[in-house]
Amino acid sequence: MTSKRIKKQKQDIIDVDSPFHPAFQSCRSVDEFQYLYKIDEGSFGVIHGAKDKQTGELVALKHLKKINEREGYTIAARRELEILHKMRHPNIVADCGLASTPSNEQVFIVMELVNYDLKAFMDTMYSNMQLFSVEHFTPDVVTRWYPAPEILLLFNDYSSPVDMWSVGCIFAELITLWPLFPGSSELDQMTKIFKTLGTPSDSIWPGYSESTVVRNLILDDYPPGGLRKEISQELLSEDGLSLLQCFLTYDPSKRITAAAALEHAYFNEQPVAVEPAMFLESPARSAVMPG
Repeated sequence: MTSKRIKKQKQDIIDVDSPFHPAFQSCRSVDEFQYLYKIDEGSFGVIHGAKDKQTGELVALKHLKKINEREGYTIAARRELEILHKMRHPNIVADCGLASTPSNEQVFIVMELVNYDLKAFMDTMYSNMQLFSVEHFTPDVVTRWYPAPEILLLFNDYSSPVDMWSVGCIFAELITLWPLFPGSSELDQMTKIFKTLGTPSDSIWPGYSESTVVRNLILDDYPPGGLRKEISQELLSEDGLSLLQCFLTYDPSKRITAAAALEHAYFNEQPVAVEPAMFLESPARSAVMPG
């Protein structure tokens, strides 16, 4: 699996000097910007707050990471540039172009600076959500502890059910205060899932044996039923375990949807959910009688 993965990564690498984006033909010098502070660092680059010396405008500079000096940038960088360049919407960060050091040794995306922390909403910790299923996707889209089996097993395409699997992993982590499947590698991640949920088969997941990984690896056979061993009934009721099992269903077509999850019996248990405004009122204060 390692050699195939390396080959796939090399196929996904793009040459930084390749004019895959029009802005590469006329990108600005990074010296035209003044660094102010580091905002964050993600899987594909470091983001700094900066000031445009010409206009005084505050911008975000995202430094694109290279695989290495010889091989350049991954296809993820290309996708981000192309999508940002094409999309224009008030709710989507604006693409202001590119900046680079001499000879394109380092390349930066110049973006609108948004003064809000969206990580809590769009980072399933956790993983950037996949919203559309229109093409074959690459596997490195989810933080290692939270990807659905169809991603780990390199199926050609996937859709919104991958998000529901991630929700299940986070749900379990909220209950136990510990990651459910803390794999140290993709193979270890897959093994931890199989040890807990049992090794899948075509009978419960049609098409499972067609996975490239399954065809090329000898995978151990584990029995199902380990989820309750990981989470005791003191921590999670039977209805809660049922909901978690619905999230962690191998077959994506049978995995629970967000709408169906909200109707699950688990949410009728005491204490029931309350309106968010209720959390703003102190119970002790509301119990005090006037006068």
